[in-house]
Amino acid sequence: MPVLALHGWLDNAASFDRLAPLLVEAHPEIDLVALDLPGHGQSDHRPAGINQYFIDYVPVVMQVVRALGWDRFALLGHSLGAGIATLVAGTFPERILFVLLVDGFGPMSDRPEQAPGRLRDAIEEIWKEEGRPARPGRAYSSIGQAVGVRRRTGKLSEESARLLVERGMRRSVKGYVWRSDARLKTPSATRLTEEQVRAFLSAIQCPVCVVFADDSEFVQLAELVRPRLKLLPQLESHTLSGGHHLHMENPGGVAGVFSEFISRGSGDP
Repeated sequence: MPVLALHGWLDNAASFDRLAPLLVEAHPEIDLVALDLPGHGQSDHRPAGINQYFIDYVPVVMQVVRALGWDRFALLGHSLGAGIATLVAGTFPERILFVLLVDGFGPMSDRPEQAPGRLRDAIEEIWKEEGRPARPGRAYSSIGQAVGVRRRTGKLSEESARLLVERGMRRSVKGYVWRSDARLKTPSATRLTEEQVRAFLSAIQCPVCVVFADDSEFVQLAELVRPRLKLLPQLESHTLSGGHHLHMENPGGVAGVFSEFISRGSGDP
């Protein structure tokens, strides 16, 4: 049973190092591949002058699936990865066995009238960056120092932060620096409208299981997400105690929900 795991923004494939073994232990038939998205972890950056738009992740995922030789497959996504997973599932519904989501349900959206200003802001930010000399990212004297900073920015345990840091950093002459593409932090040039997002969600034909964290910034988006949940007739929604990186901080709880979902036959090829 092929499963492609998609991590969150500025994270990497190690995001699933604690959850994946539990899922495979419960379901040995699972063949799980965790991907470093472009510009994240150990994947290459986009070429100079080529910016990353959210929608571009969909063909990236399908190129990976094609390289793996998979026909039908399942998706596991956290945060950014959850948004990508829903777009892939809505674009290629006949190819998706089931979808597992952690603290995310579709991408962020904009009102139509916001589009011109958003595009302009992004272009002007690109111009500013092009006019500045290249600025190296912050260098850390040790992996331990970087782990401490990552813990504070993401409310992560030392174990979870270390997983992300060790895969996401490289050693330079000045110390340890992040491998991630700095352009990932530039403003999004475009977003789908809420109507478009709901069209993708409505096109999903497979069973979907989503686990939300009760102590996450995503809770603030409840008014946006609640109507989306009603669009999927084959949806299970759960809320567990924990923060945004619930799958890293409470992998047993998340694995338990997902394993039961799969056991009920949702993912039978």
